Amino acid sequence: MARRCRRASATSLPCATCSRAGLARRSACFCSRRTTARRSTSPRRGCAPRENLDRWQRAVQRGAAGADRAAFEAEAAAAPLGDLLSLLGDDLNTPGAVARLSLLATSVFDELARGEAGRGRAFAAELLASGRFLGLLASTPEEWFAGGAPSADGPSAEEIEALIAARLAARKARDFAKADRIRDALKARGVLLEDGAGGTTWRRT
Repeated sequence: MARRCRRASATSLPCATCSRAGLARRSACFCSRRTTARRSTSPRRGCAPRENLDRWQRAVQRGAAGADRAAFEAEAAAAPLGDLLSLLGDDLNTPGAVARLSLLATSVFDELARGEAGRGRAFAAELLASGRFLGLLASTPEEWFAGGAPSADGPSAEEIEALIAARLAARKARDFAKADRIRDALKARGVLLEDGAGGTTWRRT
């Protein structure tokens, strides 16, 4: 059974920390975990796992799709950080800060799914600003998913982009078997393709 906010009674609202983390509608509560996180000597506790970083980078990438990069960077530089700073000011609540980034990523995807590109971009800008404040999301999504230099038998970025274009052409021609072969061939060489509203993106595994 998922935990409720330990500071809330059966009839009261969750504590301010959990509410600010956006968890008022969920059963999980980070305030009950902060003491454990502070006392732990494990370097992994409180760190953002790879799957979180992937999701945040993808949210930034999709939220900024179609926008001028310089304009988006300026929007991120001016994005409000009040909620994040409140969480960090509350006994350095890093689990709550991580939850805040995940909530922003969810907001990006939700707004884009509703066709609200402007609101999705605003949430993506706040997500980028918040991540950078925490020392995360320093690289662009493209750099992050490229994963550095390819392995000895891995395709270059230029080859991947060319194969993505060939796959798109095959799909437009309704040659889905060819499109699947291209996708599977890239996967076998350590590259995953992800199709989204903004087009096809890729990342090395």
